Amino acid sequence: MRQRPSARLLVLDPDDRVLLFRFRFDTGPLAGTTYWATPGGGLDEGESFVDAARRELREETGIEAEVVEAVAVRHTQFRLSTGEMVAAEERYFLVRAFAEIDISRNPDPVERAFISEARWWTIDELTQSVETIFPENIAEMLGKA
Repeated sequence: MRQRPSARLLVLDPDDRVLLFRFRFDTGPLAGTTYWATPGGGLDEGESFVDAARRELREETGIEAEVVEAVAVRHTQFRLSTGEMVAAEERYFLVRAFAEIDISRNPDPVERAFISEARWWTIDELTQSVETIFPENIAEMLGKA
């Protein structure tokens, strides 16, 4: 199984709500799957986790912000939209957002095809939701951040 190091972002607005993207797959190996997840993605060749976090934040939200060090690490396995199974080391970075996000300029055509919505969530909404949300322990991560 291929290793996939990735940088994920816990983006908080001034009201301490966290930004999540809704992923919806209508075709391919994940057809019928819908879930919410943090912005972020895999590292490019030779890229550090911090550099990947900055790049992903800029690409997926349009925000330029200070990214310093990971506040949480998660190891998981999952299926990519191509059907490939990967073993991921995800490092989570906390970022405060004071600007509007713009997901429409994401340069990744695959992500543009599957990200159907962006939403700011309160901790209460996260803990009470029946939706599938990744990471599963996001409320705990935010409580420690």
